[in-house]
Amino acid sequence: MTTAPGVKACVGCDVSFTASVTGSCLCVDWSGGGTPDSNEGMCSFTTHWGSPGTKTVTATPQCAGEKDREVTVVQVDLDMSGI
Repeated sequence: MTTAPGVKACVGCDVSFTASVTGSCLCVDWSGGGTPDSNEGMCSFTTHWGSPGTKTVTATPQCAGEKDREVTVVQVDLDMSGI
């Protein structure tokens, strides 16, 4: 399992993730997003959250025998710059 450095985002802002795939496994399943909350079979995933806090996004390879996961922790901050 690899853990990417923390990413900061604002509430409602899109955050994009890309999995580093190697070998014959080209597809991953994503979980832990806000809206949308998951995605299947894609190397990249874009999501956003409607509330602040620490979120964890996980990419899991679809291929049999592949056990590595990529985990990214996202700190979603409340953006009050427009108030």
